[in-house]
Amino acid sequence: MSAFWVAVRQHDCISEKGRNIILKDAHKLKMTHSSVLNKQGKPFVSVMIEREKDVAEGSVPECKITKSQGFDEEEIGELEEYLRNHGQEIIEEAKKITGFMNLFS
Repeated sequence: MSAFWVAVRQHDCISEKGRNIILKDAHKLKMTHSSVLNKQGKPFVSVMIEREKDVAEGSVPECKITKSQGFDEEEIGELEEYLRNHGQEIIEEAKKITGFMNLFS
């Protein structure tokens, strides 16, 4: 799958509902996402979360991590919680990229 990726945020620390997520080296997390993509007529946004050599891939609105390397199960659960809590924001940012890409088509 080819996608247009953009870095949208880099966190020093991810915090949810007043509690810190337990990811080790959370200050090293970087999240990138695609524009709005379509698969079998359903829109989605691909998300990649990196921490040095660790990588997790998932999507919203599904809010599931589908591939990971280096993150343990508890950390994957925390990343999925983050996607659930911020999925709409990620989708809105992805729509901006999609609109920009349509200017050149």
